Amino acid sequence: MIKARMLTGTYLVQADKYKFSQYKINATCLLCQREDEDLTHVLTFCPALRETRMKYFLPLKILVTNIIGCKGWEQLFNINQNIVALLLDFSVFHSMQNLSKTQKMNVESLTRDFSIIHKAGNSVQFRQLQLYRQEMQHFVKVMQGYVASQIIHVSWKEFTESLTTDVKDLDDLHRIHSEYLNKTIFRCLLNKKASPVMKIIQDIFSLILKFRVQLINAEWYTDPESGQLTHTNFANMVSLYKAFREYSVFLFKVVYKLSVRGYQPHLQELLLRLNFNDYYKDR
Repeated sequence: MIKARMLTGTYLVQADKYKFSQYKINATCLLCQREDEDLTHVLTFCPALRETRMKYFLPLKILVTNIIGCKGWEQLFNINQNIVALLLDFSVFHSMQNLSKTQKMNVESLTRDFSIIHKAGNSVQFRQLQLYRQEMQHFVKVMQGYVASQIIHVSWKEFTESLTTDVKDLDDLHRIHSEYLNKTIFRCLLNKKASPVMKIIQDIFSLILKFRVQLINAEWYTDPESGQLTHTNFANMVSLYKAFREYSVFLFKVVYKLSVRGYQPHLQELLLRLNFNDYYKDR
């Protein structure tokens, strides 16, 4: 079934979801986080699937080499696109068209088994790590949106309006520009009074970066007992996620108290974005 969907173009990988979502979904491979995930990446390159891939690829290579010879293999399958073609429809190669019925059945069986290596969604660890990653990504997007809408856009709009109404000479221009810079620094929580809050935010970003390093610097492997994809750094990433949750909940509580006291009214926008659907309210 999976092979048939790959062959007919109905098996969606991240690159396809990226196009169909009008570029809202990231095309990067969810397993390795190294490059865009298309069929060539999944079937021939993804380092996270290397161990599982070799389990099926080596027997297939031996079988095909016995049929067309080592020289034939080197000539035909020295590029990844031809390996993908072999896996999806080996009959496109002239040297593979005169196989016996048994040989065809053996090649078809191995290529069919090979196509299931992308069933990472069945892995409990994979699903769990994707939930962690999405929560961290949400936090990054919240901070990015807050800076763009409440700091860059609002402060710049106020500045341009002041330029048209309050500037009569160079002294006015200097004063208004200084006010613009001070407001921006204040709203970015970069003043001394807000330094404890900024320290929490920096610590959260540090945890997110550590999580990413742990994710991409180790490999996925197939657990011999469960048969599921397992990550060698899973325990470390769980610990990092727990720390991230503690820090993000603490940040929400701190910002909420500051907002209630009337400190920096624009923090209400940050609260609204951060606490979407009351995610942090009762935690």
